[in-house]
Amino acid sequence: MRNLFLTIPLPLQILSLHFRSLFVCAIALLLCACAARDARRPPAPLGERSIPVQPAAPPGREPVLPEVQPSAPIATPLVGAPPVASNTAAHIALILPLAAKSFGAVAEAFKQGFVAAATFDGRNAPAFRIYTADNEGDSLESTFRKAVGDGATLIIAGLTRDGATLLARLGAQQSAPPILALNTPDVGVPDRYYYVSLSLDNEARQTALFAATQGARSAAIIHSNSALAKRIQEGFEKEWIRLGGSIVARIVFDGDPGTAPRIRAKLENLAADSVFIAAEPDTTRFARPYVPSGMPVYATSLSFDPHADALANIDLDGVRFLDMPWFVQPDHLAVVIYPRPAVGTAVEQERLYALGVDAWRLALLLQDPNRRSPILDGVTGRLTLDAGRQFLRTLTAAEFREGRAQLYKPLVE
Repeated sequence: MRNLFLTIPLPLQILSLHFRSLFVCAIALLLCACAARDARRPPAPLGERSIPVQPAAPPGREPVLPEVQPSAPIATPLVGAPPVASNTAAHIALILPLAAKSFGAVAEAFKQGFVAAATFDGRNAPAFRIYTADNEGDSLESTFRKAVGDGATLIIAGLTRDGATLLARLGAQQSAPPILALNTPDVGVPDRYYYVSLSLDNEARQTALFAATQGARSAAIIHSNSALAKRIQEGFEKEWIRLGGSIVARIVFDGDPGTAPRIRAKLENLAADSVFIAAEPDTTRFARPYVPSGMPVYATSLSFDPHADALANIDLDGVRFLDMPWFVQPDHLAVVIYPRPAVGTAVEQERLYALGVDAWRLALLLQDPNRRSPILDGVTGRLTLDAGRQFLRTLTAAEFREGRAQLYKPLVE
């Protein structure tokens, strides 16, 4: 190529070199102009920037959800969470006795469930604000008034029966916004006052109905001496008698394994077609094996530990009970979408966590202007609003098989 160039006459060689110099200069000027234009261009909006995509989970595995620590403070909303309201903005107000020694732990668990549900709904959800009360008395009242002054459009509070009763009085005031109480009040409720609870009395009544629908007509009751067990026993008996059933015996069992064989001796001589146990998990595990074979046994969620392994619960095989989907229906559509609290969380705290999830969802229903008869397929049960403005929880029927709580499936004869 070089030899070919040398054969070109000298004037043409000079002219060719001149054009090549002009071409290089033109390219350099063009590159400078482009660089200057880019320097003046404003940054691209977020929607135009490339966002790294997280790799998908391997086939057959579910993505891991973050754990929610029961006692971890939540300082700021998580990414995607609804905004926390400013002091005077319209918002949902959650008032909890987080500073109370007696209720602080369960109040914290409820708050974590509430925030988990609100976070799941994202930034398009209504704003909320969490208020801390020292107790369910005068501190709750003063905090209620502050929330109203801050622009609350719905107040969620009343974790205890006393708190729910106080809210009924406050809700009767003309300036009060709608209220969702978290326990059953001891008085009549005003307009725009709603309530939901984890009442074991309600469980006992539903268990009586459950046993009746399975064909039971007479029941022997085994109960411990604790105040809670006696309450459950009374709730079952009232509903059982109302349904036309009969009580053939009441057997007190203190949980002493040495006295457990007496249960079989008493039951074998009775004309009972079912047994209802109102006792704590350990007492129920000792009593269950002494119930005569083939006699249906019913209980409430008080009688078992959903966190216990199958070996610990093996003596409960055959026990029928009712509980919230959160514990007995893990593939429920509403249950699978929310993160679980940390491993080791106490059962009663986890129940409050689940109620916190449903409380957020009920708040959205109550603020929906197009709602008629609110029904929520919740993680604590199927929630329906009755004439007294109580959200009744219809629980899920379950039974123990091979030491594990599973959905109840009646035998087909």
